[in-house]
Amino acid sequence: MRMQTLKTFTLSVLLALSGMALSQPQAMAKVFYISPGGDGTTGNTWGKAWKSPGQIDWNAVNAGDQLVLDGGTAGITYEAELLVPKSGQPGAPITIRQSNQTGHNGQVLLYGAATGSPNPRPPLPGLSNGIKIQGSYINVVAARRDGIKIKSYNESCVNIVPGNSHINLRNLELENRVYLGPYGLIQCTGLNFAGFNIQVAACDFRECQTAAKEIAVAGANNMAVFRDCTFGSTRHYLNFTRGCGTAILGANPQVPGAVTNYNSTVYAHRCAFGPHVTAGIIHYKGNLRVSDSLFLAPPQYGVSCQPAVATAGSAANANVRINHCSFITPSQPGTPPYGMLGFPIESNGNGLLKVANSVVYGGTIRVPVTQNINGGGNFQFRVFGNTTALSASQVDPQFQDEAAVAAMPSNYEPYQFALLNYSIMPGSPAVDKGSRLTSVNQLTTPYGPKGPILPLGGP
Repeated sequence: MRMQTLKTFTLSVLLALSGMALSQPQAMAKVFYISPGGDGTTGNTWGKAWKSPGQIDWNAVNAGDQLVLDGGTAGITYEAELLVPKSGQPGAPITIRQSNQTGHNGQVLLYGAATGSPNPRPPLPGLSNGIKIQGSYINVVAARRDGIKIKSYNESCVNIVPGNSHINLRNLELENRVYLGPYGLIQCTGLNFAGFNIQVAACDFRECQTAAKEIAVAGANNMAVFRDCTFGSTRHYLNFTRGCGTAILGANPQVPGAVTNYNSTVYAHRCAFGPHVTAGIIHYKGNLRVSDSLFLAPPQYGVSCQPAVATAGSAANANVRINHCSFITPSQPGTPPYGMLGFPIESNGNGLLKVANSVVYGGTIRVPVTQNINGGGNFQFRVFGNTTALSASQVDPQFQDEAAVAAMPSNYEPYQFALLNYSIMPGSPAVDKGSRLTSVNQLTTPYGPKGPILPLGGP
């Protein structure tokens, strides 16, 4: 009896010690504060907060810890770079977040002051990166959509250094149009991404030459997910451009000196591409999966698939699947005006490309005549180009606000596209087709330049 009691006691102690060991990272996790109202000492309280993201004492920060940014009552601007030199651990990430506490929950603005200048160029003035992530298992989250805004850095708003993984970005707004020279010459990136399991959720990209740019390194296994994000612009530039850069740009192994031996997988789900982006997604290598997304008036590409030719006997080096998406490109009867007729789907014929259960309204299907991209269930209307590649015929999908789309003039106002409802009318043969994200309003407030676009060539 005594032996059994001893065994039971010993087992209980071992289980207790085991539980303590497993919970140790969580038990030791700390919360640190960043606020211009702190005294800059330990960061343990608001009163002792580090004054700026650039003054964080990373020697005190460990896996599982949280860094809380003060937004004040009506917003606080930090003109600083936030460098993350450490990694969290599985189950114990390092989390950087906007405060949700009353009096501290205003918008946090990281401002790089890189406003740009036509002379000299380069270098651009201002700071390089809003947030530079040099570790894995890192969360950057705001308490609400656009609760953290990152603006005007001469390299990128967020830079995920290659070789890191398990990064989560949520509720961020990235605005990074630094410079516009003659003829649309611009340099600015919202997000440089690389690594495995990069999660980008409920983020809004604005005014970026490239909103999200994939970086490839030899032997890398990149995998990124964009969910509930919007890509667009809010103003015209030099009064004649019809879009603001590319939303998601894959790494291109075809340029001289580029890395070729890497793997790439990109997912885009429930995202709005446009209005006022020049191209939605440009893809060169690996897997691309796009679902339940809206492509609103791209003057160039909705999805462009441009892989290199696969070598004899090898698998295709690009595999693109588009499912339940809606592509809206306004076009007038007859010969459309220059600049109105974008390419919702574009391919050079290499790799694998299939489109299913999607709706294309307007624009040109630009794929080789020998390429059949029809995965079944597609609807197209008022399109030009190789239309039989997508569907056997043209049938009106009957959008809720189709009359407004059809009436868009050649100098359309981009903002109007963000106001419309792209759901399918009951009784239409296209019911249950197209994007199940049917309005920008389902994600965020409408955006886009207000006022008509002037003819190409300048005012």
